[in-house]
Amino acid sequence: IPMWGVQTCTLTLTKGEVSRVPQTIYMLRAMAKVDVRMADAIKGEHKLTSVTLDKYNSFGYVLPSGYVSASHTESLLQQNVFRPLAGAGEGSLSFVGSDGVFHIYIPEYQNVGENVTPATMKLVVNGKEYALEFKDYVTDAPFNIVRNHYYQYTITAVNSIENILVADLSYQSIPWTDVDNGELKFN
Repeated sequence: IPMWGVQTCTLTLTKGEVSRVPQTIYMLRAMAKVDVRMADAIKGEHKLTSVTLDKYNSFGYVLPSGYVSASHTESLLQQNVFRPLAGAGEGSLSFVGSDGVFHIYIPEYQNVGENVTPATMKLVVNGKEYALEFKDYVTDAPFNIVRNHYYQYTITAVNSIENILVADLSYQSIPWTDVDNGELKFN
């Protein structure tokens, strides 16, 4: 997954010596993760066999909005980094997974606004197709698909009126675990 981060600092580089960046450089993932799963309580009763995405950007920007003036990644608020590439992909994109858990990584997508075609997911449950939208299922408000967010859909019920119930949709930015891969040596 492409990532971007910035941290302004002052370093003294001396040939043959190791220099450390004094602050942590936080990174933003340039893509969003979408996860669709069946709730454990209904897994034995219903089987989710596939998930596909219609209307998506097949390409995206690595650099977020606001990158030009940012001195450190944390100064960019999550709601202000949205920078979708214009033009939706045609056809559908399949999620990967099995056993009722499917996921995909996708570039940002403008799902809200004038002259916008919302992205939708098609789920196959018990051999029947259902639609799932990028919206808050409590308020019915659609939202954009934003970088560095993890959208988790948990299907809690399937009824006979041709729809599915999503009781818990959470979307958030989940921080990466810090990894120290050593030091950079400047010669």
